[in-house]
Amino acid sequence: KHNKERQIYHPAKAIKVKTVFERIAIYLIWGLPETPEGFKGILLITEPLTRKAWAYCILTLNNVNDTLEKYQKRQKSIILRNFTNQFKN
Repeated sequence: KHNKERQIYHPAKAIKVKTVFERIAIYLIWGLPETPEGFKGILLITEPLTRKAWAYCILTLNNVNDTLEKYQKRQKSIILRNFTNQFKN
């Protein structure tokens, strides 16, 4: 009656994150107006536990994989540098 659709209950489920960089979110924003340097998109990476975000300008969609590899190498060095210094005597 009155074109009402049946309501279905879908409770939200929280994903437990125990350590920093255990889980990240990646967003690709593509199709922006081209800049004078030729960039057409933004790759946004966020870490939910610290709420830190990194943004990278993207020239082509083929550059996304290279950018993610650079991010991964950078994060490994930051983790090693930040978390191993506390164990030095």
